[in-house]
Amino acid sequence: MGRSRTRTFLGVVLFVVFAGAAGAVQAQAPSGSPPLSPTALSTIARAFPAPEEGVLYESALVRKFYERRAWRPAWTDAAGASPAALDFLDTLRRVDTEGLFPADYHLDRLQTLSARLSPFASALPGIVPEIRSRFEWLMTDAFLHCGRHLSNGRTGYARGGTPGANLCPDTDLADALEKALAEGRVGKALLDFSPRHGYFLNMRAALSRYREVVARGGWPVIPPGPALSRGTRDPEVPLIRRRLAAEGDLGEASVAAPEDFDARLEEGVRKFQQRYGLRESGAVDADTRQAMGVPAAERLAQIELNLERWRWLCRQLGDDHLLVNIPDFRLHAVRDGVRAFDLRIVVGQTRPEWQTPVFNSRLAQIVFHPFWVVPRSIATREMLPKIKADPDYLKRQRLQVVRSVRDETGLDPLGIAWKSLSEEYFPYTLRQDPGAGNALGRIKFVLTNTPDIYLHDTPSTRYFRRPVRTFSHGCIRVEKPLTLVRHLFGKTPATEKLIRGGLMKKRPSAINLPRPVPVYLVYVTSWAEANGNVHFRSDVYGRDPLLSALLREPRRPFPSVAAVPPEG
Repeated sequence: MGRSRTRTFLGVVLFVVFAGAAGAVQAQAPSGSPPLSPTALSTIARAFPAPEEGVLYESALVRKFYERRAWRPAWTDAAGASPAALDFLDTLRRVDTEGLFPADYHLDRLQTLSARLSPFASALPGIVPEIRSRFEWLMTDAFLHCGRHLSNGRTGYARGGTPGANLCPDTDLADALEKALAEGRVGKALLDFSPRHGYFLNMRAALSRYREVVARGGWPVIPPGPALSRGTRDPEVPLIRRRLAAEGDLGEASVAAPEDFDARLEEGVRKFQQRYGLRESGAVDADTRQAMGVPAAERLAQIELNLERWRWLCRQLGDDHLLVNIPDFRLHAVRDGVRAFDLRIVVGQTRPEWQTPVFNSRLAQIVFHPFWVVPRSIATREMLPKIKADPDYLKRQRLQVVRSVRDETGLDPLGIAWKSLSEEYFPYTLRQDPGAGNALGRIKFVLTNTPDIYLHDTPSTRYFRRPVRTFSHGCIRVEKPLTLVRHLFGKTPATEKLIRGGLMKKRPSAINLPRPVPVYLVYVTSWAEANGNVHFRSDVYGRDPLLSALLREPRRPFPSVAAVPPEG
């Protein structure tokens, strides 16, 4: 919105909102809240800063809010700032505990206006209208903007714009503010926008803890050096002890020989390695040194980044759900609000076109012995050159050539002029029959999403032994698919019968779940457990710097959904 349009809009809105047009509003306004004169409003509109200067963020929502309340003032009364306003300001001062910055929501300006408003309320009525107008506008904007950030994140990531099912309906912020004012719980209502699932709450506690660590000076940074293990003696060992103690992996009790790498230190190193996704050898090897060489301030920044990502999920995730964490290479199965088990997974390659996307979906169906419909990009870029070079390639890979995935029978590959085909011209679909060697293995877990990403079994089980498991073309390979089937259908004799029947048929067999299960595909490089342990992982897709840069951008009016696409 340009400066001239903004001033015109403000002049109109402020006149309507606070002048009490045609006397209707004056009749509804609280006692002691006189309407503003057109002259005062005109002066305010000319002097009020424009959105380009970083003042206004939610102009449309502010207007919507005042329209709903018949243009009555929301934050002021005969005494100046209302009790609701003071409650909100007190809460706003504390949103730093939620990982936000109070200054982003006009706090300094609002505190100044509030202090000026009260003394002038009765003594200088000619000045009060201007102060009150600014105060009303900024208070409403602050609540709505902060509420948006608490519920959706600071970057403008739109949950409803994900390629999966929209499991997280957006909150009507203007309606929520109106209800909060009516119920006298504005401060609580603001904080209620924050997620309430354990992933976020645990991470919020970690944020506070690591801020304290950084404030105390952080921890010792371990430099590169030789491997150290149990039984060795080295002057660097006391430094490693202090490093482990800083994050709670090792108690600070004194030892008889501080330079000795003893069994207790080995156990502390194993705990550290487990939290950082490293091989749990108990030895301070090169990878462990690298992880110990990151300063506390950088780990705090990593926590702040991922607290933002946890906001992109629903406020409540459901007592039963699956969570796939891409950088952790694990699937977490949650039942009745408790993590039942984890499964190792393989995710998409680091090449941008093969990266596993982030989205929310539902799992409602599994397929035993599925066909693999080869994605066009794989068929044309990877398989077509092999087909041209080797006439038997299709037969060896048990691939059919079809016009459509619904075709019962395939085409004769000998009748196709393969040399004339290319990435740009490929009017066929390749489909792999079920059986040994099928890329999807024996079971496919169907998700609802536009990119056609799903969970599945795999014949390439060797990749599960790798610490970094980025080998797929985007879909998620699951190490123990039958464990997941039993979890979804229940560990009952009926489930075992279902599994036996599905595996015996040797042809595609689709079975619906008793009830769909929410599935969340996330990209988080740090998370916290209820016991306080904080985990960190490598940024395999290189997304952390991009998000960090986005969060460091100067505050500006809230962008449209299209302006800030999701990661990936």
